[in-house]
Amino acid sequence: MNKVPELPTRVVDIGLPDTKSLPRVFISHGAKADYIALSHCWGGRIESVLTSKTYHDYQQALPISEISANFKDTLRIARELGIQYVWIDSLCIIQDSKEDWEIESSRMGAVYRNATLTVSALVSAKSTVGILKTNENRFPGAPKSAKVRIYEDSSKDEEVEVDWKSQEEENLRRIMNESVLTSRGWTLQEYILSPRNLLYGERQIYWRCPSMMISADATPEGNQFPDYKFQKASQVIYSDILAVTPEIESDVKAVLEDYYELAETYSARQLTYGSDKHAAFSGIAQMIHPSIGGQYLAGLWTVDFKHGLLWYAEMASCGHVKSHGAPSWSWMVTDASVLFSSIRIFETTPFDVKILEYNGISQDAVKQFGQIESASVVVEGLTMPLIRSKQHVRARDRDDLVLGNVHYDEPSSADDDDRRNSIFSIDDQVLGQALISLHADPGTEDIDIDSNLFLEDNLLVLLVQADENVDNEMETSFGEGIVLRPVKHGVEDVYERMGYVTFWMPSMDYFRGWGSRSLKMI
Repeated sequence: MNKVPELPTRVVDIGLPDTKSLPRVFISHGAKADYIALSHCWGGRIESVLTSKTYHDYQQALPISEISANFKDTLRIARELGIQYVWIDSLCIIQDSKEDWEIESSRMGAVYRNATLTVSALVSAKSTVGILKTNENRFPGAPKSAKVRIYEDSSKDEEVEVDWKSQEEENLRRIMNESVLTSRGWTLQEYILSPRNLLYGERQIYWRCPSMMISADATPEGNQFPDYKFQKASQVIYSDILAVTPEIESDVKAVLEDYYELAETYSARQLTYGSDKHAAFSGIAQMIHPSIGGQYLAGLWTVDFKHGLLWYAEMASCGHVKSHGAPSWSWMVTDASVLFSSIRIFETTPFDVKILEYNGISQDAVKQFGQIESASVVVEGLTMPLIRSKQHVRARDRDDLVLGNVHYDEPSSADDDDRRNSIFSIDDQVLGQALISLHADPGTEDIDIDSNLFLEDNLLVLLVQADENVDNEMETSFGEGIVLRPVKHGVEDVYERMGYVTFWMPSMDYFRGWGSRSLKMI
């Protein structure tokens, strides 16, 4: 059932239909009414915005001649649809108030989720471009009629209409994949959470809601439309609209699968301010939290902590950015596009890492999803010493020697490309049984370890998950973990993440020989 939504803290009031009142900023005080939310790209500085200085004046009237073209067009769309209120971030959040930004950004997910309609400016690269386009010269002409024989055995010709169609012609799949708007970080949750979208392209408009997509030219759904993704998460987000009650117990795995795909999609997008990394994704996390349960930990979930740890760079490196405030073990610590391991064993195994405690995460129902300054977890798991070496060996094809691969988050130095190395087992004079990562080139040669080429010899591999599956004809097994580096942190056993490890066809007995320990990750 659709209910009249509560208005956001502030909205632009365009007045009742058939009135000539000037648009103004309206403080809602919890009033309920339909409203439109705008999803757009700033594309640089916007001149007329809500600030402490303009706050009083904008409540009287907006300087309509000075506001950006995107905003004027959105107000026009609202008038045409008979909707009195519009939410636009730069006009409804006090731009020079850090306090107001922190409060309102935490509510951003609800703004779009509760909006009667979201207007998405898909192809407007900046606020001055405008949303409403003219369709002059966009169509090559009306379809032409022709009489042709459709069937060989037909005794008469049939009349058909033939229309020219360019391979480069706009369609929703193309602009959703290539538009400026869909490259931005904030706009993912604006799109995912909005129950009804009017998507404005260059040539026409498109409609999206939980049950359908359609274009103004009535093109049928098919390869010209985006794939239906995140279906289980969408059922949770729109459960009230769809009048369905998700079976939480049986669906949590499917929701988690969608969550990791959403995280991958988000990581590939850009943010103007890296400090927005948590806030721009928080609405999605808030909406699906009830179906997952547990505690949200900077992009991970306590109920599925092991899978949340298993991420790596999609392309090259994934350097850690301290200004994000994310811990090293969170995928939110980097600006790079990341992928998660596709191997998900939701059942508990003896080799799973266990989370014992966490700190630095707010217990507040809303703040736990927002910006954090620091966070740590104490975990218990199986570990093995690891040496990082810059040595090259011709042994990549030695299945009897190569145990797997390590993907380091960052190269060891600016001129080294050693992010992805092969792993071997050695008996070190100091460390005893240990792992070593080497540049393994194709070949089947024996290896002779050169300790002079060691880069770091105090690393650890923390086993995150491992399992074996015995089939009727084939025995398979796997293991995955993360690379940890010790950090100076008083007398505590404290580590930070620096990579991801996969093991090929390992013996579970091999992992049973690893040492179990508790350690703190920051």
